[in-house]
Amino acid sequence: MYLNKAQKYVLELLREYGALKKSQLEAMARYKVADYLSDLNGYLRQMYQGKEIEIRPCGEQDAYICLPGAEPDDGLIAAFDVVIALRERIEMHYRGTTPVKIVFAYDTKSRVQEAFVLPVPPGGEAAMAAYADAKLQDKFKTVFFLCYKKSQMKSVVSQCNHIFAVRENGEIRFFKGS
Repeated sequence: MYLNKAQKYVLELLREYGALKKSQLEAMARYKVADYLSDLNGYLRQMYQGKEIEIRPCGEQDAYICLPGAEPDDGLIAAFDVVIALRERIEMHYRGTTPVKIVFAYDTKSRVQEAFVLPVPPGGEAAMAAYADAKLQDKFKTVFFLCYKKSQMKSVVSQCNHIFAVRENGEIRFFKGS
């Protein structure tokens, strides 16, 4: 099957992450491939018909786009929103090893910094902070603690270089950690 640039990029992302939301793929394809893309509907339909992808329901306005047989990982999909929010500063990104969902390199203006997106489930604040302190404490690494509620931030006590990411009103907002 012939694939255009946008479709090739979608497959590249899905090969790395397995499944993402259609809205996430559209945001990244607009940024990386063609800012004039209004949506990927026609391209995704072709890929679905060619059995390159599977499309599964996800709310009223979105859909999961998956490689055949891949299951959506809610933590990874939430973490990918951090990548989208920082996409203009990110040099590269890839799937992390559990519990880290995504690893990326981003430009801090003074140097390229390695970063780790670590979702913090409600009640898991102490465990995620302990993991970050034990495995990711380095002055050249930044941990993005992805909290599901802003109130979780006070319960994440970590000595590592970190930033909080919280979804508020459909947007990812960042808060200074240490």
